[in-house]
Amino acid sequence: MATIRTVLTMAAQRNWEIHQVDIKSAYLYASIQEEIYMRAPPGYLGDGQEGKVLRLKQSLPGLKQAGFKWAEELAGVFKRSEFTCSKVDQSVYFKRCLVT
Repeated sequence: MATIRTVLTMAAQRNWEIHQVDIKSAYLYASIQEEIYMRAPPGYLGDGQEGKVLRLKQSLPGLKQAGFKWAEELAGVFKRSEFTCSKVDQSVYFKRCLVT
C-alpha cells in the first residue's frame, strides 16, 4: 500500500497519467521449463486411459512456480517495452518520457 500511495501522490502532484491493468487468468500466460506432471481431472481421459498422467505445457494457478513465472514473463514484456523497474519496489515499472 505504501508504494501505491506514493505513486498516486507523485502522479497527482505532477499531473501524470496513470494506467492500471488487471490481466484475467494471468498465470495461464506464463510458460514453464520444468517437466511437471499431474493427474487428469475426473472425466478428462477416455476409457482405457485410467492411471495416465498429463504433462503441463503452460503454468496453472496453484503451482508453486506460477507466481514467479508470471512475474518473469511480465518483467520481460516491460523490459522489451523499455520500462525501468523501480529499485525500491520491484512491482513498479515506469517509463521516462521527455517533456518538451
